[in-house]
Parts: sequence; structure tokens; C-alpha cells
Amino acid sequence: MFLAKYNRHIQVTDVERPDCIIVHTAGICGISSLNTVNCSLYNWTASAEVTFSGTLLESISSTVGMSVTLAHVNITGLSTGPIAVNISGDCCTPSLYINVIDVDGFISQCDLSFGDGQLVQSAEDVSEPSGSPGTDVYTVIIILTVCVIQLL
Repeated sequence: MFLAKYNRHIQVTDVERPDCIIVHTAGICGISSLNTVNCSLYNWTASAEVTFSGTLLESISSTVGMSVTLAHVNITGLSTGPIAVNISGDCCTPSLYINVIDVDGFISQCDLSFGDGQLVQSAEDVSEPSGSPGTDVYTVIIILTVCVIQLL
């Protein structure tokens, strides 16, 4: 017969690890905005709140984006939140994360998606420059009509 002895240790702490919560979003990246020709014409914004207590934050950052701007107060020496985080960009970056890391390495992320999971597609601007010679269907019809009338 074996006798097992279990010791349980409970650690109580007043440390609240960082938690990132999206508070508000504005803007949407529809299909027509998700191409490299005009994605920069469509903007979005968001605000988040980071709560924490009893710890220091190492960083607040976002995943890379060419025209993404992230703003928050100076976090140096702050041991309690909440902290407001504002972020803005355009549809060239339709989805990203806000990353919050405390000094002990605990991570919280806010997931932002303005394009319903769609990716930006590569495209080329193929518009015809103004004043360039070109033949459209109406020009051909008019020319043919004039030729038929002259033959009669």
C-alpha cells in the first residue's frame, strides 16, 4: 500500500498582466480598396485600452505597416493603467495587431481587421492617359456609317 502526499501552494499576487481591448474602430476596407493602385486612398482608425497593474510595460507596438501610426502616452515608470492607444492607417494595411509586452514577458494582443480577412492584391494602373490617340467602338461605328452613306 502506497501513501501519497500532495502539497499545494497558492500564490496570491496583486499583479494584473496587460490586457488589450479594442474600444472603437472606424473605416472599412472593401474589395475596391484592397489593391495596390488605390489602397492608400481609404483610411481607417481605431482606439484600444490597455489595462495592467503591479507591473511595468516593456513596449506597446503594432505589426508593421507602411502608413500605420500608433500613439500612446509615455509608458516609462507606469505601473498601472488603463492607457489609451490610438492607431490609424490605410487599406494598404487592412489587418494588424497591437502588441503589449510587460517587463516579465507577458504579451497581450489586440487584433484589428478592416478588410474582412482579405489581402491587398497587386495591381497596375492601366488607365489611358488623357489626349492619347485611341479608337473606341463609337468612333469605329461613326466612321463606318459615314463610309456607307458616301457609297450610297
